Amino acid sequence: TSAQAEPTRLFSQEIAEATKEVSVDLDYGLTGSVGLAGGLRIGAFGGEVLVNAKNDLDLAGSGFSGGNIGYKRVVVPNLAVFGVLAHDNPDGAPSTTDFAIGAAYTMRMKELLLNASLEYVTDDDGVNGRGDDNTMFLKLGAGYAIPSNAGRFTVIGELVLEDNDVLDTVFNLGLRWEVRRNINVDFVIVNDRGDNGSRSGLPGAVRLNLAF
Repeated sequence: TSAQAEPTRLFSQEIAEATKEVSVDLDYGLTGSVGLAGGLRIGAFGGEVLVNAKNDLDLAGSGFSGGNIGYKRVVVPNLAVFGVLAHDNPDGAPSTTDFAIGAAYTMRMKELLLNASLEYVTDDDGVNGRGDDNTMFLKLGAGYAIPSNAGRFTVIGELVLEDNDVLDTVFNLGLRWEVRRNINVDFVIVNDRGDNGSRSGLPGAVRLNLAF
């Protein structure tokens, strides 16, 4: 139930593991997104505290426009629950408050990881691009690790389904490179949003994860 240094998420979804360490995410979108974003994960209170300045690298349409804080806890082996609270108070615009609640189920079989995450996410005043509607997301993901002399490479694929007419099915594909035990780099090569366009590139987005 604990991932010591490997990120406790795939590209756009939580997995049913919680870190016992402190990890920092630095995200940069190279194709079609909005530059640099950051996040912090802290193993505390029997689970994992999630802190994000904002979500510029929103690869599933389920993120928030402002800062947010959350908590994830493994309740039984392979199953975790989580919640996120977001508040934004921009200059010259009304403040908004949103939340997300969800659960993740993860299976590991040698080099193969399978994940399913169910999330209920709000969109106060439409600031998050979901049409001011509450949305249920079903996120399915898989990863296959390939050891090499240059570290471990994991091919990751994701399928994101939702019940919101504003959004469309999302497909993500990319690679995670474990450079060292506490350094991981994600390369998201395909971010296909269906009728809402594609942010694909080589790479389309990069996320650096440092664990301490």
